[in-house]
Amino acid sequence: MLRTVLIAATLVFTSQSAFSQNIPNDRQTDGLYGRVHIVEESNIGSRLQPDTIHVKKDTLVNVQDTHRVFLFFKKVVTRKVKRNTMVVEHVTRQVPDTIYYCRTEYAPEGYIKSRFLVKDHGRLHEQTTTTYLNNIKLEMRTYCQETGITTQWHYYYSDYGKDPQLEQAIVTKHPNLDAGEMEERIEYEYEDDAETCRERHYTASGEKTKALKYEAGILTDMSCGTDTNMHYLYDNEGRLIKVEVYNADFDLVRSDTYRYDHTGFRLTRTPATKRYGRQSQPTVVTYKEEYDGAGNWTLRIIDGKETRKREIKYYNR
Repeated sequence: MLRTVLIAATLVFTSQSAFSQNIPNDRQTDGLYGRVHIVEESNIGSRLQPDTIHVKKDTLVNVQDTHRVFLFFKKVVTRKVKRNTMVVEHVTRQVPDTIYYCRTEYAPEGYIKSRFLVKDHGRLHEQTTTTYLNNIKLEMRTYCQETGITTQWHYYYSDYGKDPQLEQAIVTKHPNLDAGEMEERIEYEYEDDAETCRERHYTASGEKTKALKYEAGILTDMSCGTDTNMHYLYDNEGRLIKVEVYNADFDLVRSDTYRYDHTGFRLTRTPATKRYGRQSQPTVVTYKEEYDGAGNWTLRIIDGKETRKREIKYYNR
């Protein structure tokens, strides 16, 4: 049966080591199953494009014929003749448009080996490369073409030689190839013989911005700042069925419910917001999805409007 996991907004991931099941690697975090090698994803929309077309039109024109009536007298006769003429018309038409295109290559261990993102009708937006050694990710670097800023993630481990365990990650930004400045620091702590992992994000000044909790590689809780706390619920098949959002006083303010059909395909996502003791009318978001043999989606249509496509290549296929 198809299993669906949450795509978490996490900056760092671990290698295939003893604790690899406690923090998802890049491939797992991207919601992929099996030994995925390359994913090419595109978001297809439409846009209005001005154009000119040549159209054939039948027009009536006056043609004058001269007839000799007598030896020294001519008569001019005017008649209408239908002729085909080419007319240029200015039109606006709907044409397919790739909103973005993203190609990601994963290492066999599940790390992002390289990724580039193209948007704005074919312009390179971001490019990511990763450096790793002996299945351990050492550095990930992303260059943004639009801003000219390079973001780097540096990973630090304990007991690197025998049983490495990710302890810390430092995120720096380098504008215009200048010296980089630290933007974020991420710490990892393990409990219950590393079955539980807690991930904490701090700014350069030491302010905590986000905290995540994993149980056996599954994200269960996340807090953002001091105002938002999120709890993730799964069914017996490991599928995400509800996301509950609480405020700083742990009052429920929002819940997103996910529903599946008997085959495990996700059908709807129903967000509902609760304010001032009243439940808002849920907004149902409908999905149409197609999957390959490994359980990875290849076509996703959201509310009949947004269309996403993926081509996936595997190491063992």
